[in-house]
Amino acid sequence: MNNIEYSEPHGGTLVNLLADSERCKLLKDISLKLPDITLNERQLCDLELLATGVFSPLKGFMVRSDYESVLDRMRLQNDMLWPIPVCLDITNTKASTIEAGQSVTLRDPEGFLLAIMHIEDFWEIEREKECLKIYGTLDQTHPGVNYLLNKSGDYYIGGKLEVLNLPIHFDFKQLRMAPEEVTAIYKKLGWRRIVGFQTRNPIHRPQFEMTIKAMQQAGANLLILPITGIAKPDDFSDQSLSAGFLLIKFTTPCHANGRAKRCTLRRNYIKKLWMYPFYYRI
Repeated sequence: MNNIEYSEPHGGTLVNLLADSERCKLLKDISLKLPDITLNERQLCDLELLATGVFSPLKGFMVRSDYESVLDRMRLQNDMLWPIPVCLDITNTKASTIEAGQSVTLRDPEGFLLAIMHIEDFWEIEREKECLKIYGTLDQTHPGVNYLLNKSGDYYIGGKLEVLNLPIHFDFKQLRMAPEEVTAIYKKLGWRRIVGFQTRNPIHRPQFEMTIKAMQQAGANLLILPITGIAKPDDFSDQSLSAGFLLIKFTTPCHANGRAKRCTLRRNYIKKLWMYPFYYRI
């Protein structure tokens, strides 16, 4: 059972940007002398995904060469498939106080220290170009376009991250799992084949039947991934979505294809449908 081989993460290695305890002590001392950048909700989502390896193989916010390569051909500069930029935008005022080659602290809106970023690149955002390349439109009813044109800062900075703390969450702590933790569950339960179901809405009956049939046909266990995070006005609340999937967890049949099966629930606190970014990332 210990010899089970699982699919490789994108890029071959699962990234973990969380610093160890000794490094954290040093970074905390260094942080007192560094300028601060306060992250908004969208940027907090990106930071958490980068830190836990969801955005593997990225080890920080994209530098300009990767950003432009993604815009032009949907690939990182090393030719690895990547469909959407992951960059940190800052205001013109903040940009006037920092430069490439220095480090900055990244904090949440309450001032809590999350990470130190080592700035490698710095460039002005071409808003309309990015909108057309990534979203294919300048229509501001599109949430991604609206963010770029009306809410985004004026410059991008790129560089590697050393993360001291993940963004703080007070609800559903037992459901928040990083990719590394999910893989550990696979190994603990001896899961060999996994069917994943991902959705931004509560599951309805046809979807429920579809997941059961997929389990049966593949002889697999089921991993449910409700996508939550930055909500649009017509979205279900995080609480409603989680409650619905918790009910599914306890009503899914215990057996499929005559073999005992178990289901687990993973809550992924990220911006809406980041895996389908051309239309739903906001």
